[in-house]
Amino acid sequence: MMQSPSVSHRSVELATRLLLTYAAAVAFFAVPVLTLRGIGLVSSDMELLVGAVSAAVAIALVYSLRDRILRTFELFADRARTSSARTWILLCLGIGVALRLGWVWAFPGAPTSDGASYLYLAKRLLAGQEYEVAGTRAFWPPGYPFYLLPWLYLIHDVALAILLSNLALFAVGSAGVWVLGLRLVGEGGARLALAVYAFWPNYVFHAGLPEKEQIIIAMLPCLLVLASAPSGAAGVPRMLFAGLLLGFCTLVQPAFQLLPLVLLVYWLADAPPALQLGARFLALLLGMTVVIAPWTLRNARVVGEPVLVATNGGSTLYRANNPLATGGYTERGEVDLSALSELAADREGKRLAREWILSHPAAFARLGFEKNVRFMGDDAVGAYQTLKRGGTRSDTAIYLLSKAAANAFWLALWGLLLAALCARWRRGLGIAPAGLCLPLTFAYLFLLHTVFESTGKYHVPLTGVVALMIPLYCLGVVSDRSRW
Repeated sequence: MMQSPSVSHRSVELATRLLLTYAAAVAFFAVPVLTLRGIGLVSSDMELLVGAVSAAVAIALVYSLRDRILRTFELFADRARTSSARTWILLCLGIGVALRLGWVWAFPGAPTSDGASYLYLAKRLLAGQEYEVAGTRAFWPPGYPFYLLPWLYLIHDVALAILLSNLALFAVGSAGVWVLGLRLVGEGGARLALAVYAFWPNYVFHAGLPEKEQIIIAMLPCLLVLASAPSGAAGVPRMLFAGLLLGFCTLVQPAFQLLPLVLLVYWLADAPPALQLGARFLALLLGMTVVIAPWTLRNARVVGEPVLVATNGGSTLYRANNPLATGGYTERGEVDLSALSELAADREGKRLAREWILSHPAAFARLGFEKNVRFMGDDAVGAYQTLKRGGTRSDTAIYLLSKAAANAFWLALWGLLLAALCARWRRGLGIAPAGLCLPLTFAYLFLLHTVFESTGKYHVPLTGVVALMIPLYCLGVVSDRSRW
């Protein structure tokens, strides 16, 4: 049977391992820099020195202690197997739900920023009104308001509806992490990944917030369960369902419209027959089209031109790539596009951004590193949104404590990953082909936000992916049980 074009599994594995090593180094550079920057204790001239020293010390410690760290982790993994799988799952789910209920009870937040806009749109849909905010009718992607709609219809208390909708997503995501973990890292690894996922502080802090990232956190592991199925099991019906799921994720966050290309690279690394690969890819695209096309046609009707999901891409891209760009959110670029229609702003923003990137490659590269720093340097956006922006009580001490705990957890995860990566580089060990779906998905969002604006918020959708990467890379290294 005719074979598909070969993409070397070893080449893809080495490329993703290199990117993860870089991301880990950036995390140890970025967290102290952004922490000190946030409280005004470091000047821009000193940031590079502070970050470089922090990263160098952390990397040296992790490298020197790598085998001890990994042996301790494997010992913990062995002890995690003492109870039954059912008991472990119920324990993780029970404690995870209790943590979320306790957080929301202690610190009830109010919707702010994008979350407030999505909630407003969901309420308009519930009232039978047009999908529109401030004169724009296709600027905001509709996936999250669609998800909120039945919850608001059934539960009239908005805060309770948001909480229950998030708990439902937590349960769905937990199931996805567990099933994908069993496939990629075995039961012991799945137990560890589920515990990381359930107890992740920043994820707990999001429990009462109406944020679209909640959907992506839950859906990504489920999507990868379908995409990573063995070739014989991943037939057209399975990929069609995966496409439906990815189509909805795209309606939630349009950035995921290009994720099929990542899955294509993943499948090519396994070198399936060309006809089988083509059928899987077309089924995935067909499923996405079924979900997205009705909204695209709606956009054509209300704004005069077909718009795949939303008209916010151009203005967002330009605000992230212009002489005034900071790497994070800014209200406008050097050219103010606010006076244009949403379609015109979308087109002009894309044109101006391309023009600036091509004419300023060095500035674009420097800005890209700043975006990497913002992506990896803070994992406390849930605490910030709850306690600082939408909180009913303002307590700086609690916020700082929550932020410190969240970022310590984040650095601990990347310390584990870095120890495993150092050991794998030294021993020449890789990961099995099935596991590549995890680092490839991480690489997609990481690189995407090297171009678009960046902040810690944008790595939140990768919660389940990173939770699974911990056992994928850390287990079986010091005992040399890894395989390509």
